[in-house]
Amino acid sequence: MQGYELSVSDYFRVLKKHKYVVLLVTLLAGGLTYGFTRLHREIPLFRASASLKINTQEVSTGYLMGNQYQNADPIETHLIMLKSFRLAVIVSQSLDLLPGDVSDDRIKADPELLSAVLGVQNMITVDQEPSSRVLSITVDDPDPETTQRVANAYAQAYKTWHYNEKIIKTKNLREFVEEQLRQANIKLRESEDELRRYSEKTDIVDFSLQEESLLRQLADIDTKVDKADQDIKETLYIISYIQKNQTLPTRTSTELILASSSPNFAKLNSSLVDMNMQKANMLLSYKEDYPPIAKLDQTISSTIRQMVQELKAQVGRMKEEQVAILHKKDELNARYKKLPESKLEMARLQHQVDANSSLYNQLQVHLQEAQIKEAEKHDEITIINPALTPSAPINSSSPMRKVLLGLLLGFLLGVVLAIVYENLDTSFETIEEVSNYVESPILGVIPFMDFEELKQKHLFDLPDIKDKTLRDFSPLILHYAPKSPIAEAYRIFRTTLDFILEKQNIKVILITASSLEEGKSITASNLAHAFAQLGKRTLLVDTDLRRPNVHPSMGLNRSPGFSDIVLQNCELADATNNVLNLMMGKLDIRNILRIPGIDNLDIITCGTSPQNPSELLNSPEVKAFTERVRSLYDLVIFDTTPILPVTDASILSTMVDGVILVYRSGEIPRKALKRAKVILDTVHANLLGVLINGIKAEVSSDIDYLKYSSYYYAGETKKKDQAEAGRSEG
Repeated sequence: MQGYELSVSDYFRVLKKHKYVVLLVTLLAGGLTYGFTRLHREIPLFRASASLKINTQEVSTGYLMGNQYQNADPIETHLIMLKSFRLAVIVSQSLDLLPGDVSDDRIKADPELLSAVLGVQNMITVDQEPSSRVLSITVDDPDPETTQRVANAYAQAYKTWHYNEKIIKTKNLREFVEEQLRQANIKLRESEDELRRYSEKTDIVDFSLQEESLLRQLADIDTKVDKADQDIKETLYIISYIQKNQTLPTRTSTELILASSSPNFAKLNSSLVDMNMQKANMLLSYKEDYPPIAKLDQTISSTIRQMVQELKAQVGRMKEEQVAILHKKDELNARYKKLPESKLEMARLQHQVDANSSLYNQLQVHLQEAQIKEAEKHDEITIINPALTPSAPINSSSPMRKVLLGLLLGFLLGVVLAIVYENLDTSFETIEEVSNYVESPILGVIPFMDFEELKQKHLFDLPDIKDKTLRDFSPLILHYAPKSPIAEAYRIFRTTLDFILEKQNIKVILITASSLEEGKSITASNLAHAFAQLGKRTLLVDTDLRRPNVHPSMGLNRSPGFSDIVLQNCELADATNNVLNLMMGKLDIRNILRIPGIDNLDIITCGTSPQNPSELLNSPEVKAFTERVRSLYDLVIFDTTPILPVTDASILSTMVDGVILVYRSGEIPRKALKRAKVILDTVHANLLGVLINGIKAEVSSDIDYLKYSSYYYAGETKKKDQAEAGRSEG
């Protein structure tokens, strides 16, 4: 099925039709934009940016760290640290906004100092450049020099702060190793002196190769036992500390132990650090019960539980290794006890010297590594783009540009309003618009005239007929008001249609509409009268089996009729009504006789209502009925149901020679007309054209040529004037 939305040409038509609405909305939007721009001038805002590169290379070999120091911090950690309160304090001090010796606690307690720090902190925006390890520090401020100074101050302060943190960490590591080395040296000297004194006392000078090997193995195993025991104690201490303080301890030895943990633990620890920094920053402005802080606490607790599980698993592995070492030590001790007592003591002292010597040598190596680490002074942060003083504001825009933008938006809004109004509007400005809209010719235009106007102007010469009778049968304009503008409009319609019927050799036509109350039955009745007056043998068939209107307007009985013929309950002749039936019906005989040609009109009413009208109309008997009446009459007119509510009209349209679509302009949405046209096209019906019914002057400007207020038939002016005078006297 074809669509029935507005086409491009329809849009141009809509714009032309509603040009004043579009123009008014456009000018109004432009004027409001100009006035708002004049009243609310924007403060110029400048922007400066500095860029930091985060280096990631690994440096030096380290102690108990898998032969390398840890990589650079994750990029997310740098983002959080750049936005931290501590860095904002450092920057504020470098900008002379704070005293250099003020503490964080004092700042938080002093609203003026806290406001200065938060002002600097809220001034910056930190973002990561896509697919890189480059961070941009952006500062927006009305003062261009302030943006440049603050951006550079942040970049330099973070570079220095991060560097100092690294230096402090490596210094602590070196000092720890030096202290351990000093203690190991004391133990080594003491063990050597004790061995020397015992050797001089017992005169034992040397051991066999087997005894030396045994002593070395005992020294090594004792070192491993001590180390395993110390590692387990340190790890258990870390578990207890994390559960209590929700962070790792800062002791250097603890850092060394944790370096041998799993990569997942290192990742969890990094996340824990980041979340603790986020929480510290939020606590500057919010309380503990702030929902985001409470949610962050839940995430921190979950992370700590995972870290504890990782460390407990590590303790389990350590204990398994310790058991294996102790088992090996028991084997060596059993062999050691077989030595003579003097040699046992000598071996014990030698073993103690070897163990202390091995530990001392290892610590010397680690001290050298720590010293190299400290001397390297590796800088993880590099300022690659310092901030420059901006030359122009980022929000600069001329008033004229804003006015032009307002005019454009106003024009677009006007177009939208015009389209909305067009979709809500059911009228057409001209009759040609109807024809262009449905792409079908207009066969006629029937003007609107209500009952009171019809009675006063054209039914004044029927004084003996009651108002109720006039109302019931007034739709038969050709009967009661043959010289009215409506009757003339029907005759014009008949003339146009007669030419088309003769040209296309059409004998059976269908009158329908898109919706209810569009006047299809009135049109069918008056058109049948008009062709009968022309001298053609005409048959009017009421095929509207749902809401029939022909028989009440003609004063006839409903049955027998069309449905009875199709169901073969009666013959065609029995259901056909002619002029005799009209005379015996409710129509006044004087008005029947006053209209010439009425004897050429036969009428078949709808008949008994069937249970399934659509199935009845789609039966072969209807096709046979159509062919039969085609051969008996010059013209057959079917009055049927509207197209959109039910399918009856679509079915019958395929059995007739042509279809006439009645449209009541100004009351029925135009899309209903288009959709009805699409349905007829879909079933390949022969649409002869459209009849516009009940058109009013306010709906279309073409109504003027249909007015007959000053036009009378010969001899009628005097009669009408006399009637009006009589009413005035009365």
